[in-house]
Amino acid sequence: MRAFFEVHLRLVVTVWIILMSVLGLLYLMNYMKFDSVMSNVVSSKLDVISSSLKTSMERVDRMGIPFESADNLKDQFNHARTRASDVSAISLVNQNGELLIHSSSTQGTNVPPEVLRRALTSNEVHWSYNNDAQLYSGLQTFDSFGNLSGSIVIEYDKSALFGVYALVKLHLLEATVVIFLITALIVFL
Repeated sequence: MRAFFEVHLRLVVTVWIILMSVLGLLYLMNYMKFDSVMSNVVSSKLDVISSSLKTSMERVDRMGIPFESADNLKDQFNHARTRASDVSAISLVNQNGELLIHSSSTQGTNVPPEVLRRALTSNEVHWSYNNDAQLYSGLQTFDSFGNLSGSIVIEYDKSALFGVYALVKLHLLEATVVIFLITALIVFL
C-alpha cells in the first residue's frame, strides 16, 4: 500500500510539473498575442492618419512645392499629431533618412536608426516597428516614377496602454492559477 502511494505521489507531482509548464507557456503566448493584437489595432488607427497626410503630400507635390517649405503641410502634420492624444511625434523623412518635416510634443527631433531602417527598407507600404515603450507606424511615399521618396513616421507612446496591459496580465494570471488549482485537485484525487 505504501508503494502505491509513493508511485501515485510521484505521478501526481510529475503531472503537476507538466501542467505548470503548459499553463506557463499558454500564459506567455496569450500575453504576446494580446500585445500583437493591441499593436495592430493602434497601427490601424495610425494608418488612417498617415494616409490622410499622404493625400496632402500628393497635393503639395503636384504643385511642385518642396515639402520642407510647404507651411500648410507642416500645419497638417501638427494637426494630425493632436488628433490622437498618445501620438508624440509625426515626421517625414526622405529616402536618405533626413528629416524634412517634424511635428513633436517634446523637444527631440530625431527618429531612431532602427525605425529609419524599417521605414526605408520595408517591403510593406504600411509598416510598423514596436518596442517596449513606443510603437512606430508609417507609410512609405513614392515619387511619380514609383521610386521610394521617403516615409511618414508616426511615434505612438504606449504608456497609455500600460494600465490595460497590467489588467490583462492580472486576468491571465488569475485564470491560469484557477485552472491549475482545479486540474491539480482532479489529478490528485
